[in-house]
Amino acid sequence: MHRKNIKKISIVAIAIFLVLSLVSCIGWEIVTTTTDVAKILLIGKNIEKALEQKNVGLFMQNISYYYSDTNGNTFSTMGSVAEELISQVEEIEDLADSMFEDVVVDVSINKLVLAESYADSEMKIDISIKYFNYIPSFWPADTYPKTIIFNVDFQKNGSEWEIISMEEIF
Repeated sequence: MHRKNIKKISIVAIAIFLVLSLVSCIGWEIVTTTTDVAKILLIGKNIEKALEQKNVGLFMQNISYYYSDTNGNTFSTMGSVAEELISQVEEIEDLADSMFEDVVVDVSINKLVLAESYADSEMKIDISIKYFNYIPSFWPADTYPKTIIFNVDFQKNGSEWEIISMEEIF
């Protein structure tokens, strides 16, 4: 009888151990995925900040040295892409040349698909003008706010994420 109890207790202990091991693995995967998503969303905020501050260096901090896209851009030519985006912000600033108007840049990461060390998403950049914190109804809606949408590929480098490809969607 004593052996039967030991056998039952052993089986229950092994089952509990396996269940707890499985739950902790799943929990770790959830924590890791949540952290990865947060880091990728932070890249969008960093790009937003770079465009607002007109800082090419800050923009480039989010680009991988292994960057390449179908337009032939590499890490060494992405600075010109950043400068082009900054010039579009400056173009709207010139249009809104008044102390009551603010140019607002909003970068959002949408449709994020995460697969271990790679991710794909849509990055939407909105450049608009706000008068006293609202967009006026008389502002020409056909050209502004300006919206630029990119398909972006990310790669995990160690514990950090970087953009490895960024192509505008027309």
